[in-house]
Amino acid sequence: MDWSKAKNILIIAFIVTNVFLVITIERNLFREPNLPLPIDKTIQSVTHIMEEKGIDIQTDIPRTVTPMPVLEVEYETYEDQDISRLAPRDKDTDNRPKGKFEIVNEKVLVYTASGISKVGTKIDDEKSRDQAEGFLEKYGFMKNDVEYWRTNFDGEDYTIVFKQKYKGNFLEDSYMKVQVTEFGAIKYFERIWLKPANLGDSKNEIISSTKALLKAIEKLSETEGPKTIVDISVGYRFDPPSMQSAKSGTAFPVWRIALEDGKTIFIDAYESY
Repeated sequence: MDWSKAKNILIIAFIVTNVFLVITIERNLFREPNLPLPIDKTIQSVTHIMEEKGIDIQTDIPRTVTPMPVLEVEYETYEDQDISRLAPRDKDTDNRPKGKFEIVNEKVLVYTASGISKVGTKIDDEKSRDQAEGFLEKYGFMKNDVEYWRTNFDGEDYTIVFKQKYKGNFLEDSYMKVQVTEFGAIKYFERIWLKPANLGDSKNEIISSTKALLKAIEKLSETEGPKTIVDISVGYRFDPPSMQSAKSGTAFPVWRIALEDGKTIFIDAYESY
């Protein structure tokens, strides 16, 4: 018997068998609807742990993440000529100013209105958002980097919050807040916005959403009342030690876990940060 030839035949048969097994396993993993993927098992386990801690997840848990670089940013700042540019637009038919724009610490733009009527037809959440977006469009703030976040009603006024996004990811803590009365008048506006400068040269690995959730348990346990998670997403956060003195800096990737009651928890997305 030619043992050399027989050995080669056995090796080839072994390779063919392994290839067949790999193909079969992949087919079962990715095509069988009743066979959970490894990531699905992990999500199920984490969801179960969260439930035991009294935490309800009412949103999809991201299954994949891609490496992300850091993002260099700087605050948008305002000067007196910006106020002059904005003021003429805010007049009624009698050419009388209805509100006033002010600059706080160079980087916070504020609008306040006084003498607002407290009578009229009451509006709902949807209409209050329309009023807020109309105000932003009027002053040129409703651009493609603006994302609606949420609406809160305190019994008298609606507060509509918009946040910034960059290349499909959120960019905290950059926001616009519009306060609308229950009768539809713009009462207050506040804007803190960032200017993305450039992305870092290298991309670093991001921790999984399930790991971020497990890391968030301790912070979630510190909050009182029901804990319902309504959003889990990854993006950037610029959180300088002092916003008043900061002009620019580095925004790092974070996981944002938003609760139904309005609270937000951030988890560093880099393993080393």
